[in-house]
Amino acid sequence: AGFPGLGAISVTLPSVTSGDEGFSGLVDLQGKPIDDDFKKRRSEMLLQAFRDCRPDIVIVEAFPFGRRQMRFELLPLIEAIDAASPRPLLVTSVRD
Repeated sequence: AGFPGLGAISVTLPSVTSGDEGFSGLVDLQGKPIDDDFKKRRSEMLLQAFRDCRPDIVIVEAFPFGRRQMRFELLPLIEAIDAASPRPLLVTSVRD
């Protein structure tokens, strides 16, 4: 077993983490604040993965209830999902 399971596709994007405990900014693995070029590249990679995979379901964590700093890539993804035919199911995790 394990992840991903049979037929599942996992896509790894360049890593992003919170710059501080207040979640006031995003940084790369070296601690450098991400810039618009980084965001654009990551968003394009995500959209290309979506087009290549043609998933039946897309799962996002917390958005739109959390992860608002990731809207630079999630809003274009949601637009692509909405425009897709057939349209995959879009779900988000909710906790607490």
